[in-house]
Amino acid sequence: MSMDPAFLARITAADGIIHPSSDAGLCARVLTEARDLLGVTLPDEYMELLRLTDGLAVSGLVVYGARPHELEGMEVPSLVDINLSRRDYRPDLAGLLVLGEVDDEFLVHRGADGHYAMIDRVSLDPFEEAASLQVLLDALLEDI
Repeated sequence: MSMDPAFLARITAADGIIHPSSDAGLCARVLTEARDLLGVTLPDEYMELLRLTDGLAVSGLVVYGARPHELEGMEVPSLVDINLSRRDYRPDLAGLLVLGEVDDEFLVHRGADGHYAMIDRVSLDPFEEAASLQVLLDALLEDI
C-alpha cells in the first residue's frame, strides 16, 4: 500500500509538524546507513513517507526522519541514531525497527513478517498491528 499524500493534510489540520521531504541523496544515505549500521532494509512504505516528509510530530506522536530535527527545544534524533541508541540498552529490540513513538509506546516495523505495530516500550507487547504503515498511522490519528 502506498502512502496517501492527503495524510499530510490531516497532520497539518491537527496542528502537527511536517518536516521538508527527503531528497534522493538523503534517502539513499539513510538506506545505506540502515543496512550497514542496523542490518535492516528500510520498508518501502517508510521510504515513501520520507519522500513526503522527513519525519513528523502530531499530538505526542513522533515519526523519525532521515535526519535529526528540533521539536520544542529538544533534538529528535534521526531514525538510524534512535535505533542505535535504543539497541544499546535494549538488545531485545533487534528484529524491530523503531519508526516512531508516542507516550510509552513504540511504532515499529517487524522485519520477520513485514507488519507495523504499536508496542509497549517496556514489555514490547503489541497492542495494535497493521500490514500497512498508512493504516496504522491513520488509526493512531483517530486515537489522538
